[in-house]
Amino acid sequence: MVNKFGDKVKKVQCHAINKLITLVRQQAEKTDVMALVMREIQLFMERPGIKPSHRIYALGFLNKVVGQFAQSQDVAVRASALTIYFNLFNKLLGQDEATNADKIKQIKQNRKISKKQKQKLIAKVERAGDVDEEDNKVIELVLKGVNTIMQKSSSRMDDDLKKVLDKQIDILFRLTHHKVFRIQLQTLKLLFQFAKTSNRLVNTQDAGDPEAPASTFADRFYRTLYEFILKTHGQKSMDDYFGLLFRAIKADKCVTRVIAFVRRLLQMCLVNEANFTAATLLVISEVLNTRPDARFELFQNKPQEKVTETVISKEAVQGSDDEDEERF
Repeated sequence: MVNKFGDKVKKVQCHAINKLITLVRQQAEKTDVMALVMREIQLFMERPGIKPSHRIYALGFLNKVVGQFAQSQDVAVRASALTIYFNLFNKLLGQDEATNADKIKQIKQNRKISKKQKQKLIAKVERAGDVDEEDNKVIELVLKGVNTIMQKSSSRMDDDLKKVLDKQIDILFRLTHHKVFRIQLQTLKLLFQFAKTSNRLVNTQDAGDPEAPASTFADRFYRTLYEFILKTHGQKSMDDYFGLLFRAIKADKCVTRVIAFVRRLLQMCLVNEANFTAATLLVISEVLNTRPDARFELFQNKPQEKVTETVISKEAVQGSDDEDEERF
């Protein structure tokens, strides 16, 4: 049945998905059946020469039933689901075969291709982390599936799941600079969910201890989100965007950074449509209602002071494609 995901007829592919969904729901309590389905999906994904359209159907099925895998008591089932997603993730991004240096060395030593072809291949290797146009939909489905696992798993993340995600952090941060808005948004949602579950949004550099080192992950995430706001305009579906902004700003412990986010959102209202402005004002209102410390800091009567720039450590920006640093 899994092999039918690669059928030429779309009706056959859809029928295979419906039958497998029915099977998984009927056998949800049997972990051995779940493990068998996951193994067959993994073998199908790793098949050489598979088309992106076939992967889309397989991921469509996996995303339909991934909620049951996430709620399964067997940790191995959840870990195997994440492994399938990230193996495909790495394969599309060219991160799973060898290091970039080894690839460039092999290209240079290849005498069967011309100099122009070598330059093209080397440039493609150096852009590792970018996604081809035809694989954008596949990457989006992968990110949605991982987001579902993170949201429906228990509030406390298992060590195995945490290790799987830890290995992909740099690749995920590079994807936040992708040209497709949906992929950027899904990546930021995944990073926020991971940070919230693993308790990485706590910034150690708060007012009580100014000499404490800043939380690397928190600074890196909020810096990326701050840049993302500036690039956002003219998009059709913004529900997930404003939902992410509200949850992320509400969870931030740095009052100065919360105010910087509020100011940037107000700046973006000047270059967007009326519906964007209305949603932005609603989000700011809800944030200030839940954050009295930020409301007091924003509306207190005192001379305008220069906003202190949040120092972002070098480790916080490693793996970022942009050379220009955003500061709050």
